[in-house]
Amino acid sequence: MENQNNNGPGNNANNPLFNILGNALASSQKYATESSGVETRKCSNCGAARPEGTDLSTCDYCGFEFFKTGE
Repeated sequence: MENQNNNGPGNNANNPLFNILGNALASSQKYATESSGVETRKCSNCGAARPEGTDLSTCDYCGFEFFKTGE
């Protein structure tokens, strides 16, 4: 009987797709903690969204006054 080496087509060590998959699995994170950077503000009277980064003192939809200005 001849000695068979493990370099045939069924050997995973010579299969480039197996090597790529093994590398991807080894380098990927299964679980990670991230905090989102999205902040939303809503009108406490009607629930309408307030545009972020603006200094609106009244709601555009219902007229609710968020804070009093020094007028």
